[in-house]
Amino acid sequence: MTEKYKVGDKVRITGRIYGPPGWNDRMNGFIGTERVVSDVVDRENGSIWYRMKGVDDFYFVSDVMKRVDDKKVACILTEKVLVGDVPCRKILGFEGILGREDLPKKYIEGQPAFWLVPAKEAFLNQRIFDGTEVILGETVKTDGIDFRLPENADPRPDMGGFSDVLSIGDVVKDSAFQNIIMWLKRAGSRLVKIRQQERDAWRGKETIEI
Repeated sequence: MTEKYKVGDKVRITGRIYGPPGWNDRMNGFIGTERVVSDVVDRENGSIWYRMKGVDDFYFVSDVMKRVDDKKVACILTEKVLVGDVPCRKILGFEGILGREDLPKKYIEGQPAFWLVPAKEAFLNQRIFDGTEVILGETVKTDGIDFRLPENADPRPDMGGFSDVLSIGDVVKDSAFQNIIMWLKRAGSRLVKIRQQERDAWRGKETIEI
């Protein structure tokens, strides 16, 4: 059964509706991004079209959308692929990852840490493992995550000497990906501790002079 959505629902775009070349290029930029349904159009032929907040010139259908659960933990969506005989991961999307503006200053200024870089702010070169080394692919405007590691991080994920960023469409060795996940989990634990410290500090009585 095709899932139906309502205004205000958060969804992730998983594909595109095919059209002329210019249309296809623009639609490709939405794949993997999270959007909020702003309008629902019930068409006479029985199909339902959805408009997304901040996207005024396109409609989407439920076949290329997936509901995002805000209660879900941070996730990286991947596809297992082989490059030659090397196990790799292709990055398909991100869910539940907070943006820099939603994180405590103490967390952002320390390491390890990571946050979402939304497509509207991104201008990233894809990182592609070609079977021998990591090379820079085309420049894309798509969601990515910026992860900051300690200077002496060990093990440090092999990103070919390029900056520590993952974006949709990247193809990285699984060994490097597992190292990234290890550091992201450490960053998540660090964020939990900082949040708890903030809550603990906001307790007790205080007299305010006016």
